[in-house]
Amino acid sequence: MLNESTKILSLQKLKVSSTYVRLQILRAHSMAITARFQKSFNLSEAEQILSTNGHIDYFSNTFPTPLKQAGKNNIGIGRLRKDIFLKNAATMWVVGDQIRKGAALNAIQIMEHLAKL
Repeated sequence: MLNESTKILSLQKLKVSSTYVRLQILRAHSMAITARFQKSFNLSEAEQILSTNGHIDYFSNTFPTPLKQAGKNNIGIGRLRKDIFLKNAATMWVVGDQIRKGAALNAIQIMEHLAKL
């Protein structure tokens, strides 16, 4: 998680602390992630950004599960909330189909994004 995130985001000083759950399920990863930011943020704005991102299925009143995300290119994010202990931090539940949303698809999507720039 740390190595991939720092490489993909080009942030060598990025600190990542996450719980990565691997169960005997067909094809999905599940993670509890806490992201800490330099500045304070508005939770409703963060929800708006996530819900309008074309690569994310945002779950506002429920949460993603491996069964819901199986066979999808998008990752599912839910249970978004401000962290109660860390300043400027958000905690969320993230699920992705490891066959569809793996390194190869991410590389293609990054290249497509760079080509638009």
